[in-house]
Amino acid sequence: MTITNWDAPIEPDLAHPDSIIRLTSTVLRFRCPEMSPKSAQSLSFTKSFYTVGSNPDTYKVLRKATKARQFLQSSLTTNNTTVPHKTIVGAAKEYLPLIHQILLTCKVQPECARLDEQLFFEWTSGIEENKRFFQSQAIMYEMVMTIATEALATAGVGCDECTSGNFAAASREFRKTAGILSFLAIHQLPQWISGSNSNHSNNILKNKLPIEATISNCEAFSLLFLAIAQQMAVATVLIKPGTPNYSLLSKLSLGIAEQIDAFLHTTNTHQQQQQQQQHHTSKEEFLYLKKRVDESFFTLLQFQSTLQKSLSAYFYARHTWDTQKQYGLAIAILNDALTYLNVQSTPTSRGIPSLLDNTSSSSPFSSKQKSSPLANLSKDITNAKHHMMLVLRTWEKDNSRVYFDKVPLTLPIEGRLPDGSGLRMMKIQPYQLMDVDPLLLILPEGAEPNTMEQELEDEELARALQDQLNCDNQAED
Repeated sequence: MTITNWDAPIEPDLAHPDSIIRLTSTVLRFRCPEMSPKSAQSLSFTKSFYTVGSNPDTYKVLRKATKARQFLQSSLTTNNTTVPHKTIVGAAKEYLPLIHQILLTCKVQPECARLDEQLFFEWTSGIEENKRFFQSQAIMYEMVMTIATEALATAGVGCDECTSGNFAAASREFRKTAGILSFLAIHQLPQWISGSNSNHSNNILKNKLPIEATISNCEAFSLLFLAIAQQMAVATVLIKPGTPNYSLLSKLSLGIAEQIDAFLHTTNTHQQQQQQQQHHTSKEEFLYLKKRVDESFFTLLQFQSTLQKSLSAYFYARHTWDTQKQYGLAIAILNDALTYLNVQSTPTSRGIPSLLDNTSSSSPFSSKQKSSPLANLSKDITNAKHHMMLVLRTWEKDNSRVYFDKVPLTLPIEGRLPDGSGLRMMKIQPYQLMDVDPLLLILPEGAEPNTMEQELEDEELARALQDQLNCDNQAED
């Protein structure tokens, strides 16, 4: 016969709550770039290459490229209907080898690359806060933005998987995104930017392009999406039944925080370097990202970095208590973890950003405050703090009654993972373009050869020179 002691105290449930899983998997969803509907309707590769594209096979590809571009444009322009991100990825993949083939054709047959109608490509950024169209006649620009669209649509698939709780699948999608952006930064964009011999022209050209069409930002965002992929890996471990490997989770969480901090450091360092280079462009360069990207993006990054440091300390405390049996040290580490979840008293102090946006009103006497992007996370933040405090009180009670282990007044070196010791487990998924063959362009008999690429390059450099002269005139005034 089994005797049940109904009067025995019920042990508190110290398993990590779902709120920690939701917090660690929180990401900001970017929209996809969009094409100008007006230019998309009027742009036709068959009309532009009408004279030199008379070869039947060439005409077929040009016609297919025009239709593929129109389908991609319609997929990106939602008009109050939601197009699945997987559809956008598919549309970009269908169009990309075709525009790649046209670009390659113009490179290998520049003397025949004559246009009957000029090509104007207009795109908005998917990362910048405000929707505005950036225009270029460069076919490379069209190709770069198509690749960037595939990248951000792939990230959208990752966000969809995350929302559904499929964290392992989400991690794979974010690794793909990191790989595509890395490809842009290392392989594709340098081919375009290196066409200019002037650093100042490069700076001007960069400021006339979407953020995702610049080398430095593609490098930085590739690093960031690897951190997001690792967030999904942590969530994958946490949703599994049983006690997780707290030591591994501690290193993974610290690795996420270090990668986010590296992203912020990379962008800030780039801004500071640009500020020191050119007097005429320093103001614009210094605020390059901060002025063009939604402020909530940086608030979320600051929060996620701080949260991951708190979780790293929390997981390390659980490992120290359960495995190392250093009960006093575990209590000190958990106390330290809780300090990260306090609201910051100053912009440089430890803690998470405020749940209220104190900068929402331009008047210092206004009492109106709008919710910060963290407002929707407030319940989960509170729940995570309550859980950590419950674990802390339980440990303190057990230590005072059973273990009698001394609790350090200040956290010793062995109570925290060394800086830079975070585990960066995620690697980019390599990305490459499909191999394509150039098309046959036929120059009519008696027509003079013309180099379209040289014309476009000269046009861009002329605009850059004019902008430089305008800057110089403003400085003199």
